[in-house]
Amino acid sequence: MKTGFPTAAGIMTIIAACICAFIGVLNLFDSMWGYLYINEHYYPINDIHEFVAGVFGVVAFIAGLVSGRMSLRRKHFGLSIAGMCFIIVSVLIAISETVASIRAHNGIVSVEGILIFNGPPIALALLSLIFVAISKLEFS
Repeated sequence: MKTGFPTAAGIMTIIAACICAFIGVLNLFDSMWGYLYINEHYYPINDIHEFVAGVFGVVAFIAGLVSGRMSLRRKHFGLSIAGMCFIIVSVLIAISETVASIRAHNGIVSVEGILIFNGPPIALALLSLIFVAISKLEFS
């Protein structure tokens, strides 16, 4: 019996991948030309951590597109799961980089600000992961 879970998972994974690409590109630009505004001061950010988070975001975009396509086609269960997990890891790296950057400049970490950008891709990837796991028998 076929359900709509893999289709929903594929669509959500592709959306999460696009958000990861956006976050990754922002991190890449910040690592080259960015400034962090804390306590009425601007601090230059030429940080390897931002660069790494940006690269992970762009790679998560590619992994998410492949994973979403595999979920939509109901093929390669393991590849579908791996892409979703990579999105989650990429977002966690972006969160840790943001927190570390803010703390390094004696700023206050805003949970709301972090969740606005990083909450949706993690939520979509986790929900996709659950949907694909539920419908494992539908994959060939």
